[in-house]
Amino acid sequence: VLDVRKPLDLNFQVHAGLEYAVSGMFYLRAGYKYGHDVDGVTAGAGVEYNLLRFDYAIGLMGELGMHHHLSVLFHF
Repeated sequence: VLDVRKPLDLNFQVHAGLEYAVSGMFYLRAGYKYGHDVDGVTAGAGVEYNLLRFDYAIGLMGELGMHHHLSVLFHF
């Protein structure tokens, strides 16, 4: 996936990422964002079971360290 945008008050911002599905149940992700105050690498993993999907992601934010994202999705 590649996303390029140009906000009116900022320079270009680029998000690039890959996702790999293992047997349609496990997911691995990697990405990079450029053009933000803090550019950096992101990575994540997910698992989908029946109607639920659990996702975890981590990103590097330079001097600010790492940030973590956890989400639970319910499909109906």
